Amino acid sequence: MKKLLLAVSLVLPSLAQADVPFAELTFEEACKAAEASDRVVFIDFYTTWCGPCKKLDAITWKDEAVVSWLDKHTVALKIDAEKEAELAKRYQVKSYPSMVFAEANGDLRARVVGYKAPANFLAAAKDAMAGIKPSDRVREELAQDPNNPQLKKSLARELVRNGEHKEALELLLWCWDHGESPPHQSFSGVRVSFLLSDLSKLSAAYPPALAALNERRDAAVKVVLGDKPIRKAVRDFIALNKKLGGAPTTLEVYDLLVSKAEKADAPSGSLLQLAIMRLFMEVAPELIKAGRYEEAVAGFGEPMDWLDSKIQSLERMKALLEGDEYSTVDRLRIIAVEKAGQLYLALLGTGKHDAEAAKFATGLVEFAPAAATWKTLQESAKEAKREDIVKTLRAAEQEALLKAESSQQK
Repeated sequence: MKKLLLAVSLVLPSLAQADVPFAELTFEEACKAAEASDRVVFIDFYTTWCGPCKKLDAITWKDEAVVSWLDKHTVALKIDAEKEAELAKRYQVKSYPSMVFAEANGDLRARVVGYKAPANFLAAAKDAMAGIKPSDRVREELAQDPNNPQLKKSLARELVRNGEHKEALELLLWCWDHGESPPHQSFSGVRVSFLLSDLSKLSAAYPPALAALNERRDAAVKVVLGDKPIRKAVRDFIALNKKLGGAPTTLEVYDLLVSKAEKADAPSGSLLQLAIMRLFMEVAPELIKAGRYEEAVAGFGEPMDWLDSKIQSLERMKALLEGDEYSTVDRLRIIAVEKAGQLYLALLGTGKHDAEAAKFATGLVEFAPAAATWKTLQESAKEAKREDIVKTLRAAEQEALLKAESSQQK
């Protein structure tokens, strides 16, 4: 034991001096060192490709207060979870970074998941030493605001990490069913994105979650195909079907709605027609893949009007963002070009709209004058088996490049 204490005293103090919180020890050696020095073992499980892990390295693990605290209370290890998969499995590491506090005998005391800035890490670490779980802190906040969907979602995530799947599912389903209620209408976007992703991940480990998602998808289908296909049900059906797949497919529901609208002679602007328009953007690629080009063209509407609407939408976004560099606008422009490629393919695929397609291509290049736009147009023409158009586009691209180079030289 004296030899071990000497080894510990030689290794651990040097860490703080070097401003590095991690010991060059095996897990077994760290457990012995922790027992000898009345500390706990701290493990930063990371992977080489994990961005937040690198952020910990660059910021949190270089913070003097963090280094000092770890040196005082822990034997700290940094472990590549992919190289030591068995140890990661032992502590149920499923996301990165995962930071584990373990007793000297190896028993789990607490875990902290995700990037934490120095002050936040120290708060979480002190809670871990005191036996306070992150879920306990969230419960305290939730007691003050019991109908806050963000807090319920956060608590559910902590419960999933602890393997408490039943309560986690109850919380997530409450967020799905009631999370948009006033005053939390802004939760709407989170609901069909992050919340649905959490439910989907839980369903992989806990079958009742999958059954609950299917129930809600089926309920949304009934509303969509009912007398009043309300917008929320259409949105829910689309989001759920993206995660679940299976029957009925989005295209099947779309076809049923189109048939229903034709029989009822539903006017433009009716709930039925609005539901069809909303579903169309999801099924357009499938219509095109099936060679249903005329239907796709009709769904997009007048090509130049459609393109103008995208341009106006981006202009409004620019105005809202007030002159900064807009990664959001850039992403929206990329999405618009992808959708435009589908419309261009449909126009060419019909064999009847070449003049409209040429005008549309010109407008699209003016809207997004980038190599990616030319590539999208050429790939769409190739998919439509229009090699003549592909050659025309390549020639036009070269001409545009030459003009740009000439303009720069002047």
